[in-house]
Amino acid sequence: MMPCPHEAAGVLCAWIEDHLDRFRPAPRDAAARLRDVKPLAELAIILAALTGPRQRPAGGALVPWAERLADRLWPEVQALAAAWDWGRIAAMPSAADLVCVFPMMERAAGRRFAFRNSVEAALHAMPPSLPRSFVLDISGIGDCRAEALTALDKAAARCRVRPSLSPLYDLTHAVFFATGFGWRAAAWTPEQRDLLHGWAGDCALARLGAGYFDIAAELLAGMAWAGAGGPPDYRTGIGHLARVAAEQGSIPIDPRSTDPGFDSRYHPTLISLAALADAALPAAWNQP
Repeated sequence: MMPCPHEAAGVLCAWIEDHLDRFRPAPRDAAARLRDVKPLAELAIILAALTGPRQRPAGGALVPWAERLADRLWPEVQALAAAWDWGRIAAMPSAADLVCVFPMMERAAGRRFAFRNSVEAALHAMPPSLPRSFVLDISGIGDCRAEALTALDKAAARCRVRPSLSPLYDLTHAVFFATGFGWRAAAWTPEQRDLLHGWAGDCALARLGAGYFDIAAELLAGMAWAGAGGPPDYRTGIGHLARVAAEQGSIPIDPRSTDPGFDSRYHPTLISLAALADAALPAAWNQP
């Protein structure tokens, strides 16, 4: 019998808790090795999605779990902000992807960091980029939706020429930024709506069939957050993800990954959890 999305999501929650120490950067590395913060930043994004305005009003079953986890991690994220050399962070454009750990954890925990001014000053000092615009946006400064939708059109054009992983990830990330990972609506053009309601589902199924679970889960999560979680391809894809979660206890990144360890599984497990949690909402919640 096919596991339901909620049951499969519970399996992934258990895996995350079992590996929680791996999401925490070692204190001595917090200021020196930004890449060690990446798992925590990714987790903060998903916790914010699971406690956001799609999940909470619809009675999302994982809201209490995500809130508890955010409360557990809050002191450590606060300590991380205190340890960072914010002048050095401001000089690193790639750091915008990681600085999102702070506003996202604020959303998940419903609190405000003491170091918010440092976060904002560092972001303002970085050169323009869509990730920077997004983190400023979720910090309450500006609105990156127009920029994200332009990036979506560019990624879609590249995907039509050759739907390789790079433009596919650019496409899903543009959807994530436009919707704030499920926190808001975006003003899709008819062409963008057709893309998300049709082509994206076909592409997700093709990638699932080939074992590329990470990008498939991103496509399915993006469809749901864009209000395109109704088509049959979406439900079929969610069923496939749920089966993999139930069978393996976590989600591998792609067919080349035979490693059951943390590094190759944490991101596909996180984004699959978000996709499954959204699919578990009442059907009316996944309409445009």
